[in-house]
Amino acid sequence: MSSPETPSASPSPTLVLALRRVLRPLVRLMLARGVTFPFLAELLKTLFVEVADADFRIGNKASTDSRINLMTGVHRKDVSRLRQALQSPDDSVPSVVSLGAQLVAGNTTISRWGRPSTSSSPFCQRRRRTLLRELGCQCQ
Repeated sequence: MSSPETPSASPSPTLVLALRRVLRPLVRLMLARGVTFPFLAELLKTLFVEVADADFRIGNKASTDSRINLMTGVHRKDVSRLRQALQSPDDSVPSVVSLGAQLVAGNTTISRWGRPSTSSSPFCQRRRRTLLRELGCQCQ
C-alpha cells in the first residue's frame, strides 16, 4: 500500500478536483495574456525542482538530482539543468516559446496602436468576465 507521499501513487480524486478548480481561472488568465503551454510546462518544471530542493531536504544535506527526479518526475538531465539555472537566475524568456507563439500572442493581446487590447479579446465576450475585470481588464 502506498502512502500519499509516494510519487508513483495517483493523486486522490478530491485533490484532482481541487487542482482543476484552482487552475481553471489561472489557465483562463494565461490564455488571455498569451502564455503558451510549453512556457507553462517549463515554469512548472522549474518550480517543482525549486520546491523539492528547498523544502524537502533530509536534514541539512543538499538533495541529489536523483532524489529530486524521484520526487518530482522531472528527468534527471532537466533537474541538473534547472538547478544550475536556479543558482544563476536569468530573467529572459525560455527558449521553448517559439517565435510563432510570440507573434500570435502579440497579435491577440496588442491593438494596432501598440496598446494592450482589452475589449477585442475573445475572453471578454463570455459571460464570466469577473476574473478578468478583477485583474484590470476593461471588458465591455
